[in-house]
Amino acid sequence: MGAGTIKRFIVYDSENFDTEFKDVISEDDFVIPAKDVKEYCVGCFGCWVKNPGKCIKEDGYENISSYMGSCQEMIIISRLTFGGYSPCIKNVIDRSTGFHLPFFGLIKGEMFRKKRYDDSFKLSVYFYGGKVEYQENAIRLVNANIRNLGVLDYNIKFYNDSPEIREELLSK
Repeated sequence: MGAGTIKRFIVYDSENFDTEFKDVISEDDFVIPAKDVKEYCVGCFGCWVKNPGKCIKEDGYENISSYMGSCQEMIIISRLTFGGYSPCIKNVIDRSTGFHLPFFGLIKGEMFRKKRYDDSFKLSVYFYGGKVEYQENAIRLVNANIRNLGVLDYNIKFYNDSPEIREELLSK
């Protein structure tokens, strides 16, 4: 996949996504229901050394890293859970370890893994539910993801419930 071949790579945990968001999805989008990603990253680093950029667990979700590397925008729709992503969204993020190379570099005095893919994508994170007091932690977490992924353009928003996010996506 070349950079930018996927318009939007959407990862969601909303149980009602298929019905609430069906008119928001285009044929240029690639959508993953995070709850369907059953296998967990075990830290074997096979995506770095055995099968570069691809998880060794062949469950239909082994290419998460390449989807990230070939999208124009990655959209994460997650329940705000204790100041972070829901467990199934975190699992998808963990399975994207192959997005990076197994080398480190310094960026503004901080150590980060080097990117496997040259192009950057926009990251939009839409949290719903959760407690307002957890929002500050979620912002710090997403900002760390932004730095680690080399994202240049991003968007972080909070909503009471997932149907409100639909209106945001329709406006794009």
